[in-house]
Amino acid sequence: MVVFTPACPPEIVNAYSTVPLLPSIHTAIVHDYNIGSFARFHRPETVISIHDRADFHGLSHLDIRLLLDRENQKEGFALIDSSTAEAHALWWVASTDESKFLADEYTAMGYPPIRYPHEAFTLYHLHVMTQALPLEYLELTGGDDDIAWEILSGELARYDPRAPQEPPFDSTRDFTKKEEVDAFIPDALIIAAPGEWEYSDRERAREWVPPGAVRLTAEAAEAAGLIAEWYPWVHARPPREGQDVEMRQHFDWDSPKWPWDGVVASGNGTKAVAGARRDRGMRLKGVSCSRAGSVELGRPGRNRTVARFGTL
Repeated sequence: MVVFTPACPPEIVNAYSTVPLLPSIHTAIVHDYNIGSFARFHRPETVISIHDRADFHGLSHLDIRLLLDRENQKEGFALIDSSTAEAHALWWVASTDESKFLADEYTAMGYPPIRYPHEAFTLYHLHVMTQALPLEYLELTGGDDDIAWEILSGELARYDPRAPQEPPFDSTRDFTKKEEVDAFIPDALIIAAPGEWEYSDRERAREWVPPGAVRLTAEAAEAAGLIAEWYPWVHARPPREGQDVEMRQHFDWDSPKWPWDGVVASGNGTKAVAGARRDRGMRLKGVSCSRAGSVELGRPGRNRTVARFGTL
């Protein structure tokens, strides 16, 4: 039997609400977020933790940001308001720690921008479709350069309570269509038992030129809800007969193993579990828990993006 092994520990995306969190609002957030994060495949890379704090009700983005700063919670967070359920959109409120942008290269790029006279700092936020938030979260938290890029490219807007509310950012993808999001679906890290895998020293897996390649047998892949694809075998010697083999295989979008009715989170209704790959143009195998590796990729409508990967 194919065994699914845990990937990196999931990152927690904290979400707060400016309104009492009615069941209808919570259900809409969980449903949309889990679609955009491919939660139906049960391989979480992020977990959204929704907090309904009565002391946040009726407060502005800036007020909540300052309260969390005083509690030494300085990371960015998602924010729910009265329009969330109808608009299917959340706010991402960025950190107020500007020290990371004070290097000469950021100043030369135009950061920090001019503040209003009464501001002690500039707060940035992003109105984003809930389905698009999992990928955007990983984009926004990938590193200091990523945050600076989002600001300078205009995707993150300066918070101004007097300005009209901007429409939510939409990735323009339909997360329910395989052809539009297949490249972003995280792979399964698995262990295949003897008889469930096959090895070949004649095949070449993607751009790799390893000593050989392994994959699940067709029968094992179908039973596990996966697609049998050649995966690099980088060891000097072929796997032994009777040996368990670790590999990555892609989820089968159409398999009955991954029903859509599993998208809504279970349990006490306070957390939605989700996974998302930052890859915006090709499928990269493996993700470093520390997000240490990176590769530059182009994508439509944007000059560049960073996709992260790890070692085998």
